[in-house]
Amino acid sequence: MEEPMRNIIGKSYLRIFFYLAAFFTVIIIPFSYFLTNQYSKQALTEINDFISEKTDSLSQSFDYMLDNLQSYGLTMSQDPYISSWLKEDSETEDPLIAKEALSSLMNFMSLQPFISATYLVNMETGNVLDSVEGIHSLAEFKDRELINNAIRHRPAFLAFHRFEYDGRSLLALVIPSAQLKENRGYLVMVLDRSLLQKYLLQNRNNGNTEFSILDEQHSIVVGDVPSEFDHAAMNRIAEESAEQFTVKIKGNVYLIHHKKIQTENWQLYSIVKLKDVSGRVDRFQSKILLSCLILLILLFIGAFWNSKRSMGRFSVLAKQLQNLFGTRLQYANRAPFEEFTIIKSGLDYMMNNLEEMNSSRRNYQGLIKAEYLRHWILHGSISDAMRTELSYMTEIANNTDLNLAVFRLTGYSLFCEKYDYGSRKLLKYSIGNITQEIFMNGGYLCEPVDLGSDHLVLLFGCDTAKDSILGLLHEAAKQIGNWLGIQVVMAIGEQGAIRENLRTVYDRIYDLTFMNFLSGESKIYMQEDYDQLVKGHIVTLDESLIQEVIGLVKSGDRDRTHKVVERLFGQLQTLPYAECKVYLNIMLFRIVKAFSKVMDENDIKEGNQFLEKFDSLTEIKQWMLTEMDQIIDLAQAQTTGGRKNELAPEIADYVDLHLHDSMLTVEEIAEHLGYSGGYIRQIFKDTYQITLSDFILQKRVDRVKELLVTSDMPIIDIAERSGFQSRTTFFTAFKRVTQMTPSQYREQTTSTNDKEITNGQA
Repeated sequence: MEEPMRNIIGKSYLRIFFYLAAFFTVIIIPFSYFLTNQYSKQALTEINDFISEKTDSLSQSFDYMLDNLQSYGLTMSQDPYISSWLKEDSETEDPLIAKEALSSLMNFMSLQPFISATYLVNMETGNVLDSVEGIHSLAEFKDRELINNAIRHRPAFLAFHRFEYDGRSLLALVIPSAQLKENRGYLVMVLDRSLLQKYLLQNRNNGNTEFSILDEQHSIVVGDVPSEFDHAAMNRIAEESAEQFTVKIKGNVYLIHHKKIQTENWQLYSIVKLKDVSGRVDRFQSKILLSCLILLILLFIGAFWNSKRSMGRFSVLAKQLQNLFGTRLQYANRAPFEEFTIIKSGLDYMMNNLEEMNSSRRNYQGLIKAEYLRHWILHGSISDAMRTELSYMTEIANNTDLNLAVFRLTGYSLFCEKYDYGSRKLLKYSIGNITQEIFMNGGYLCEPVDLGSDHLVLLFGCDTAKDSILGLLHEAAKQIGNWLGIQVVMAIGEQGAIRENLRTVYDRIYDLTFMNFLSGESKIYMQEDYDQLVKGHIVTLDESLIQEVIGLVKSGDRDRTHKVVERLFGQLQTLPYAECKVYLNIMLFRIVKAFSKVMDENDIKEGNQFLEKFDSLTEIKQWMLTEMDQIIDLAQAQTTGGRKNELAPEIADYVDLHLHDSMLTVEEIAEHLGYSGGYIRQIFKDTYQITLSDFILQKRVDRVKELLVTSDMPIIDIAERSGFQSRTTFFTAFKRVTQMTPSQYREQTTSTNDKEITNGQA
């Protein structure tokens, strides 16, 4: 028994697990009980304060209502027609005054919904003026007993009083409140108790709290009490003078708040059964305890897994050392706890993971900035509102001297084979960071922008000498190669700030990055390099044949590709040598640009030197046919594996990056990814069960819907930002998807949100 236990204790990962389990238990269990007790105390305190506030609020509301009704009754009694009618005697009785008094009475009744009936009683003439039925003789009036009871039981001062009549409990106000010698009549105002209770207690009663107002005889004036409360219980409660107390009725404990109604000698009580309140608290406490228990179990599992993963190998190593050195490690036999040194490596591992997580976090503001910059480049310009927003994130938006450079990754086909899609994005992000740091160290503003595919765009301020910018770009290319092992080809706009459409400049400079296939030089290319290459040559050959070859290769049509290549070289044979050589260079440039994603660029260097390896046009033609066949074979191989699994997500991501580009088409996506349009359509449809064209349209409409709700931008600006080419296209597409116009959608959504906010406030 001792030996197996010794072996268990000697295993570092089990020992560490037991220590961690004991530690977690000691921490979690007391903490969970402390947390539940604190929550219970805080919850009951907040409930008590909440009920107290509701009681105070209801007391003030009821005081205000009674005071208002008293004032209203006095105002009615002082009306000249009503006052005159009440003072009439049998000799001065005038039907016109009765008519005007009735009219005044009806007007007063229409303005105060809480009065169910009002009676004018002239004791001298023996008449009653009913607000509903008009004038009657008191002796013949059907509610004569109601009026007599109201007058007979009235208090000595102006106050409301409750009396019983015909099995009903009524609340009335009699004016004047005392019998005066000169008084000949009374105004009896009977209140609608149900409406009064509904108004005053609306949104105040809930499933746990009852509100009740009692008069001097401890009878209910307004409100309800729990069914367990009888008259004895009400008397017991009324004897308490404290504003807050608890009482036990029929085995249940109730929390009661008490407030006096200032206008009347009445008492307001809020009654809560503690069992109902504490039941919810207890259920939440149980959830807290259960959550802590689950957390403890998960910590046990995590501690065991981490201990075994981190410490298990160390136990094996200790055993191997013991076998290797024998008796020289006897101390280890007596004290296996020496293996605790492995804890340091475990902590180091966790700290390294934490640092990696912190370093890989992306700043949300950076994503918005990248989105605006992509919109700027792909649209060629940005609105004033967008420029203002962008200026808060980068000073480049305020720079009037702006230029553009493109970094294209060489050997992109090998790059795609070596790294998956996520790794490629991360490496391009690193290229942008390296370049940005070099420019910042040189004292210049710049912003790298990833537009997908095989290149990055760099926006920078150009209010400096040309040589300084070229030096920074050369340094960036050098450091990218040193740190990442990636070679890039750079091209830059002409010296001076960009004055034309940014999209046009971007397209032209991106084409210049393929100049290295013609010149073979390791340099930063400019427009003047291309102009110098074709200077003095007039090429009369139809370049559409090259585009036809490229299209046939992308579609995988091998036979037609061979036929068009034969036609192309048949025309080349008719050209003079110098023009034929220039055209071959241009043809090579177009082909390499079209298939840079799948061709190995290292096989082709400077165009002229490459062509000199061949002795005739026939050999060049044969090389071109072989190269086209290899590209077709490679594309067919990739359709059954490799990048096929990640191609659909890459297409979706490219759409997200270029959604605001109104020129975005399936063919453009296919060109950037190095596949035919039909192939990427099929891959996307098989993966997401939606056509690529419909996906682009749906994403654009979703962007419009989001901007319609979250911004007050004009609808035309929203359409432009979402990539729609024209107003007609935009309105047609939006209505086809949503069955309403953009204005109707914005109005309906705003109205719905307003209603939700209003309901939430209520």
